[in-house]
Amino acid sequence: MNVTADSVARQEVVTVLRRLGLAGPGETPAMTALPGGVSSDIWRVDLPQGPVCVKRALPRLKVEALWEAPVERNAYERAWIEAVGDRVQIVGDDLLVTNAGRVRRAAERGAGNAVLLKPNQAWTLTEARAAHAAACEAGWGAILSARSGESEDVTIVHLAVGWGVRQLKVGAFSRSERMAKWNEALRIEEALGPEARLAGRGVFRTTGRG
Repeated sequence: MNVTADSVARQEVVTVLRRLGLAGPGETPAMTALPGGVSSDIWRVDLPQGPVCVKRALPRLKVEALWEAPVERNAYERAWIEAVGDRVQIVGDDLLVTNAGRVRRAAERGAGNAVLLKPNQAWTLTEARAAHAAACEAGWGAILSARSGESEDVTIVHLAVGWGVRQLKVGAFSRSERMAKWNEALRIEEALGPEARLAGRGVFRTTGRG
């Protein structure tokens, strides 16, 4: 990353920290870049209440990045969850692999407050639904996710509605396999008529921190 791009990225992080009340209007916390980020920039940020780990997603993978993530990052990431877990959604993906047991253990340890559900990752719909049930029991949020580059099959939209999963991740409004799913969601809304409900900001459950 060049110096200009790095400065912009750091300023974006500082802006978010100020918005969350973790940094004052004129305060710029010390930030140290950490290795191991392939899909995101990662920094150690020294806040008055202690260091935390902050990630900023990237539009493209950094193929030249180091794959080895230092063990000390785990402590900073836990500190970040403790600092902002009641205000932002911290989603478990590869850590939980759509597994009910992992979701329960993560909830007990306060390792997040939401789960990304991938039916193909769980191998069966029964297991995927069990992971969703475990998230609900823990007071976590849930996001039902399609896979990149899949077909125009719209089953996942019906699962989201039928299971009551209040967030759906199928990609931006482009490409036919994505638009097929969004259009199906609109058709379901039309069919439900006045019974259809928009979850709004209430979709973000941030009450479950272990």
